Amino acid sequence: MIRNGIKLSVAKRKISRLVEAREQENFKIPVKSIGIIADLKNIKAFEVLEQLRDQLNIKSKNFKTLLYAESHQSIQDYSGQRYSLRDIDIKASVKNEALEKFTSEPVDLLITFAEENNTAVHLITAFCKAGIKVGRYRKNEALYDIILQADNDHELFVDELMKYIKNLKKSNNE
Repeated sequence: MIRNGIKLSVAKRKISRLVEAREQENFKIPVKSIGIIADLKNIKAFEVLEQLRDQLNIKSKNFKTLLYAESHQSIQDYSGQRYSLRDIDIKASVKNEALEKFTSEPVDLLITFAEENNTAVHLITAFCKAGIKVGRYRKNEALYDIILQADNDHELFVDELMKYIKNLKKSNNE
């Protein structure tokens, strides 16, 4: 338990360094790849967020999901990639090959749908390379390019995100 507290404390400092060192990626229109990160409390968000794949005509190979859970327990109705604090070392680096691959492969759009104070999720979000990062809370403003405050309303979140994407597409075509 103390070890996890130390990991999270180091992770918060690492997030700050990663945010400061972040190079702005170019947001590509049309969106061709999406990454979604959620925590166990928001697992139901995947059902709605996965609709983006169809709405934006994203190929399955360019749509990836990642779920954070306290442990590597089996999770009903979720077959995608998972991680826990065991996959992060004491220096707040990724020590899992599959998780390293998730964070290093760039996506056009990265969506983080997690609790406001979930440091483990925010650390992975900071590691990810994305054209644009979308989150839900102003407290984590430095980490994201767009913040959509939709509380736990998954459908409202997707609707608002689609509006932003359509507006970006229009402005890109002008």
